[in-house]
Amino acid sequence: MGGDYMEAAFEEDEEKDEEDTDLSEAAAITAPSAKDPSEEVPYHTAEFDMTEFRLGITNFVNKHRLSRSAYVELRAVLYLLNPVHPEVAALPRRIDTIKKDFNKQLPLLKMRKRQLQLDPTKLPTRSKHTEDLYLFDMRDVFRRMLHSKTMMRRVHIGMAHIVDNPVEFWHSQAWAGSNRTTSGEFAMIHRNRHEAEPILTSDFVWYKSANGKSRLGRVMTVGKDFRRIAKARGADGEVTLFIGALATLLDTENLAPDLADDAYCATPSVTNGRAELFLVEGVEQVEIKESQLLFRKSRIFLDYYWGTSTPHRTLPDHKYYIRRILTLGKSSGIRKLALSHPHRGKLELIAHPRADLLQMLTPNLGRKVVSFPYTAFIDGFGVYRNMHRSITGKYLQFAFLDELERKRQINVFPLTLGPFGANWEDVVKSLMHLTKLEAGVEVILDDGTPVVVCAPCLCYIGDMPQQQANSGCKSQNAQHFCRHCLISSDERGNLGYNTIINGRYHFEMIQCRTEADSKAARERNEIFQELGLAKDQAPLQIITPALDLFRTRPPDAVHSEWKGIARQTILLLFEDILKPSFHDAFAREFAALPTPPDWPRNQNIKCYNGSYSIQEYGRASLINPIVLQKWLKDIHIKKRYMAAIDNLLESRADESGFRGVDFVVHCYDMIAKANAVFLGRRLHNYDRAYIHHLAIESRERYQDLLSFAVTAASKNIAAAQITLGNPSSRLSAALSCASSAEFEATPGPRFGEEELVPDTQLNLKGVEKEQERVKALVRKQSTPNVHTIIHFYDAVAQYASILNVITLQGEDRHW
Repeated sequence: MGGDYMEAAFEEDEEKDEEDTDLSEAAAITAPSAKDPSEEVPYHTAEFDMTEFRLGITNFVNKHRLSRSAYVELRAVLYLLNPVHPEVAALPRRIDTIKKDFNKQLPLLKMRKRQLQLDPTKLPTRSKHTEDLYLFDMRDVFRRMLHSKTMMRRVHIGMAHIVDNPVEFWHSQAWAGSNRTTSGEFAMIHRNRHEAEPILTSDFVWYKSANGKSRLGRVMTVGKDFRRIAKARGADGEVTLFIGALATLLDTENLAPDLADDAYCATPSVTNGRAELFLVEGVEQVEIKESQLLFRKSRIFLDYYWGTSTPHRTLPDHKYYIRRILTLGKSSGIRKLALSHPHRGKLELIAHPRADLLQMLTPNLGRKVVSFPYTAFIDGFGVYRNMHRSITGKYLQFAFLDELERKRQINVFPLTLGPFGANWEDVVKSLMHLTKLEAGVEVILDDGTPVVVCAPCLCYIGDMPQQQANSGCKSQNAQHFCRHCLISSDERGNLGYNTIINGRYHFEMIQCRTEADSKAARERNEIFQELGLAKDQAPLQIITPALDLFRTRPPDAVHSEWKGIARQTILLLFEDILKPSFHDAFAREFAALPTPPDWPRNQNIKCYNGSYSIQEYGRASLINPIVLQKWLKDIHIKKRYMAAIDNLLESRADESGFRGVDFVVHCYDMIAKANAVFLGRRLHNYDRAYIHHLAIESRERYQDLLSFAVTAASKNIAAAQITLGNPSSRLSAALSCASSAEFEATPGPRFGEEELVPDTQLNLKGVEKEQERVKALVRKQSTPNVHTIIHFYDAVAQYASILNVITLQGEDRHW
């Protein structure tokens, strides 16, 4: 689109542009304060004076955890030497002394502290309302890592890897789209043998396309190609760039009729050498090599505040400007640029000026650059196995380690614990030293070697309530409960909700909050209520200003899918689907099914499913469809539930081809497939191709299971109400009996035939209780867990696998 104009523009374009010095409003909004309120904890290490013998004995004592009596015996054995060696005679008599002397000479990690004011309303009666918060100095932690050869062998250093089946963080868009994760490795435009210019992600570049024409595009991701196709052509490890398309919309012939009118109105006027460009979504990114790069186009202005109530600002004197985005495909349309997720690299360049970033991250003679990207897990937990005295922990999970290493509890690093009663914003401000690591800071190793350490946070991890707070949104119980879109609680069950047009976006929400803050208190609160925003901005932006407020707070899949959806499917199975006579038979089939060798065994699913751990729910969600496929028959299912299946499927002309028992198995199978794909160890490309469709279909099948249960229970209630109103009915006669023994003497149904006399199973109180249960089932069709799966596909795209951003590793640290 507009190809001829772009080709002509390249011929007129200058080879080098002046650097774009325009400062966006976002830079002022997200700029952190440079002051660090914490102070270093003084610690003096004693001079090392241990002999090799003394050091060996001390290490032996610590490694084997010798008791006091065992140490006395060891010392007595050494005294059997004749004559007694002077070093043996110098050994302390007590084991505590030898340990104390050793600990004084250890080079411990540096720590920082800050005194915090506690909220007296949360504390029991006490005179002191302050407490010190202690935290590790991460600059020193990463410096110590650089000294460990064992540790550095496990660290991934450098560009992202482009692979066929992404697993690790360095396979993800979050790594490939960042400029701070590459340890100073950048794609380069080689002007000549001695001159080269680094290209950063989010840069606009002229490149030579496959047909030989010059094109202007935006660098989306950069990495080294390790796919099978690259290996086949002998280009294993070649630097590859993925370019996002731009358009001028001068040509509307290829647009859909409903979009052509909008495009015609949006067509820029190319006058005085200025033109409006459009970012393009819905088309495949162009893959190019370094050799195809021509030069960088710097003076392109991205106006994220166009179309808002902000007073119109004069555009800088640039040849091109971008203020709208064009989407092609099924959801074609044109919308303002603010209604899109800003590129990770662009946010980095807003928070850290390009010249400063390159000066710090470009390796030079005698100085190398090492990136240590991490994810930050935040969670509140009770000190006394309850939440009456909860403290908030912040743990770092090292993204530069591989999948197996990250799962080790020792590699989940506890940065700090916020004391009970402390303000969360004060705790966050105590971590200001992390901001220096965000853009790179120089450290000196023990041998005098200078190394630049850059430790950017890729994302924050937490459960649903914590992630709402991390994004500056209200809780999941609010009217607008989702931190990724503006869906209301009335539409939670709407799986076709347009999350693109109605999404939450970084600059849009910042602008809304800025405008609301200029209003009176009442009007401001109404705006926040309407948008589902919390009263205060998320304090995490203070220490990580280069992160998107919403995209870097991924959903918590394990709690949503295992503790939420999987748990409910088991309850449905026992309460609504299976006849009580066959509960034990199902439990026996479940227990008898062989499982993979590395899987722990679940407890009895009938007796203990209400007390299952979150992992047991996950395993059960995968086992259930196999057991049902093998065992389930018509006779096992309640008749009213079976009738509800047939009636609802006929009324909507279901095209799946499944009916009755097969449809129940199909529903459980789709839920299991979604769990296996999203939370499995490997996510293959053929799964990624239909991952969003799978997410929607699995939720629709879950809603079907609930709908059948609601219909069946409603019919049962209606039948019972009719029976209760008939004086000659068996139940009414039984209720009027003076003797409870006479009622108990009424013969019950035979095995497997409970529903032959269903109306006698409910009395007046039972009807009311069943009505409440039906209302609960209706509510469960549209809980936040039902909606959140819509956003899983974006988390998978950003972080290679949603398994990389789950909460289990962090929660295991304090369980």
